[in-house]
Amino acid sequence: KDIERMTNENEIVFVINKKAYRVTNWVKYHPGGPETISNYAGKDATAVFNVFHPEEVAEKKLKNFYIGDVTDAEVDNYTKEFLDLHQEVKKAGMYSTSVFYYIIKFVWVYSLLALSAYLVLGRESYAEHMLGAFVMAWFLQQVAFLGHDSGHNGVSHYRDIDKTIGLFVGPFSSGISIAWWKSNHNTHHVVTNSVDHDPDIQHLPVFCVNHRLFKSLYSYYYKRVMDFDAAAKLLIRVQHYLFYPIMSVARFNLYFQSLNMLFTRDYVERRWAEIVAMFSYFTWFTVLAMQLPTWGETVSFIREYCISCWLL
Repeated sequence: KDIERMTNENEIVFVINKKAYRVTNWVKYHPGGPETISNYAGKDATAVFNVFHPEEVAEKKLKNFYIGDVTDAEVDNYTKEFLDLHQEVKKAGMYSTSVFYYIIKFVWVYSLLALSAYLVLGRESYAEHMLGAFVMAWFLQQVAFLGHDSGHNGVSHYRDIDKTIGLFVGPFSSGISIAWWKSNHNTHHVVTNSVDHDPDIQHLPVFCVNHRLFKSLYSYYYKRVMDFDAAAKLLIRVQHYLFYPIMSVARFNLYFQSLNMLFTRDYVERRWAEIVAMFSYFTWFTVLAMQLPTWGETVSFIREYCISCWLL
């Protein structure tokens, strides 16, 4: 009841292993994004915390936010079984990283970028230039997986190293803020497929992926009401036709979301490094596209790149 009362008073409190923690004043500094925590306010976060964090985080950090024991808290069987499975997977070494795999992966992915640049700069035919656009899209799709793994601290398992890798493969190589991605994607993992919490399924007025979205609903991630208005009713009626055309230009929305967060949020870790990296991406991509012999080919290159993103 005390936790429910504090949550209703806009305090961010959660339970881990029958202990209550209040992080209201610290939440904006959370490395995984503030929404990851705020969307779990008032709940038992035992499972998600233990899976997301190494043991030393619990030992060093949690004690700073401890406010008391929760005497009536019970860990349900589902959570117990999930944590048991987590420990089995951990003991089996299945969370370990293959350094050799990532070396090969980096060489392969950035070979695609080099090939795209060669087709644009070193070849003369229109077809080869358009092939360069396809290879560029292929590179950007593949480098996103490296961004995913570094965002989860899954490449080296050392946070500072993976942050640096994420800065390179994220905003510098693909134009997407790794800080924005962490906030969005980690929240998705914490509250997976919750229609009022998970940003990965909150696409009104364009797409609807759950029957509960056939009405206006408050998004705890975006902190606003998602209106099921006339535009939503019209667009959702034909969403099966619109899906692929919209996905061909969806990357530009990711650019907007990244810049919006970097310039409007009170605190963003490595904010200026991310901004510089993003604008470096826009610079090298634009300079490369403008090396083509005509404006028409430059426009075609960007068009084929967008279409290829859809195909891939």
